Amino acid sequence: NTAVGHKALSTVSTGGGNTAMGREAMRDTSAGSIYNTAIGVNAIFSSGTPTGSTAAGWGAAYYPSGNYNTFLGFKAGYGDSTTRSAHNNVAVGKESLFSIQDGQENVAIGDQAGYSITSADYNVAVGSDALRAVTTGHGNIGIGRYAGASLGADQYTIAIGSSAAQDATTSESVLIGQNAGYSLTGDQNIAIGKSSLFTATSAGSNIAIGVDAGNAHT
Repeated sequence: NTAVGHKALSTVSTGGGNTAMGREAMRDTSAGSIYNTAIGVNAIFSSGTPTGSTAAGWGAAYYPSGNYNTFLGFKAGYGDSTTRSAHNNVAVGKESLFSIQDGQENVAIGDQAGYSITSADYNVAVGSDALRAVTTGHGNIGIGRYAGASLGADQYTIAIGSSAAQDATTSESVLIGQNAGYSLTGDQNIAIGKSSLFTATSAGSNIAIGVDAGNAHT
């Protein structure tokens, strides 16, 4: 093990292959932790017995105790003190995957991307605030600033484009284009084009292609 910094790696009595650099990096990580890398103040601070995780940034991976996570950025993958078993997640950016608890195999890249994900799995968020409000919904893809930002517990929706599905509540929909499905409510819709299905409400199983197509459909 390699430890550099005040109280870095101070409680690991067994386990190997760990690198902790920074004040209190891996400070309370338990005996048996192996193959982890923590760089930054309080990185992997209080994390049980993780294996193969990497955290870089102030408070990155502060709480999670799961294995093979990669959290890069200020408070990326910060976590929660009660449930800490997140595995195989990737977060890059300030407070990306900030609220992670036991979610698995999520990818969040961007400032506060996937911020509220707790137990959701298999989400991909790329862009500032993409999938920001997703909590338990599985399998969503949000690419672009604020893409899918309000999906919450919705599942398997694809939102691509700046503000696509920004205020939407929809599952199993495909929304492509700036503001596509912006405040859409209803499931299993397809919207392709700027502002298509922009304010559609109680809309289900619709296909709208073109600028402003199906804009105010109800």
